[in-house]
Amino acid sequence: MQTPRFLTPELVYHIAESFETPVYVYSEKELRERAREFMAFPSAFGHTVRYAMKANPQRNILRIFENEGLFIDASSDFEALRAVAAGIRAEKIQISSQELGKHT
Repeated sequence: MQTPRFLTPELVYHIAESFETPVYVYSEKELRERAREFMAFPSAFGHTVRYAMKANPQRNILRIFENEGLFIDASSDFEALRAVAAGIRAEKIQISSQELGKHT
């Protein structure tokens, strides 16, 4: 297993001792940099970058991407409600589901 470039082996051991495992660690800097790369992608007619929240619906990650200008792609009405609960404005959420569930 390769250690991510923002974690040192010492930090990995410290995190494992300090928190229950498994534990997931993300670099806010890396997330923001990747979002900015996508937002800067050249497009003659403009584009809307959407984060598929099914990849990771954690509220802080959703907020980071929204703050960087990304919209949210929700694959269900449940995910859309979860994004709204995370503080994402409804006009920045697209539901890509073929049918609506019981939450509507």
